[in-house]
Amino acid sequence: MVSRALPPQIQLPRTTADLLVSDILITELGDSPFFDFNTGDFALEGGHLKICQDRDNVLLWIRKTLSTPVGIHPIYTQGYGTPLLNMLGTGTSAIALEVMLPNMIRKTLLRDNRIQEVDNFLTERTLDRLTISFSVKLTNQSNLNIDQSWVIS
Repeated sequence: MVSRALPPQIQLPRTTADLLVSDILITELGDSPFFDFNTGDFALEGGHLKICQDRDNVLLWIRKTLSTPVGIHPIYTQGYGTPLLNMLGTGTSAIALEVMLPNMIRKTLLRDNRIQEVDNFLTERTLDRLTISFSVKLTNQSNLNIDQSWVIS
C-alpha cells in the first residue's frame, strides 16, 4: 500500500476573503494585497506584499471590479466584475453604453456591503473613450470620488 501525503491546507485570513452570501458580495473591512494596475501585478514593499487598508482597500476593490469583465476569471464569484466590459466590441453604441453605465456601476458596486450609495454620475465621451466620474458613500459615512474610463472603439 502506497501512502500519499495530503496537500497542506491553507487558511486565508478572513480580512482578505470575499464571500458570496445570498447574492450579496461581502468584503470585510481590513487588509488586502495592493494590486498595481500599471504593472498588472501585486505590489511589493520590502520584499513582501504591499497591503492596503480601509479606504484604500475599498478604492482597490472598486477599481478592480470596474476593470474586470463579468465571468472572465473562474477564480471570481459569479457576477463579479462589470457587464460593461462584456459589451465593449459587441456593436453596442457608445451612446447606449453612456446611458446604461450609471445603472451598471451602481448595481455592481452596491453588492459590496461597505458601500451605501453611488451617485452624482458625470459622463464624458470622446471618439474612442468613455469616462465617468461618480461619488461613493460608504457605510461609515465617508465619501470617495471615483474617475474611471474605458476605451470604447
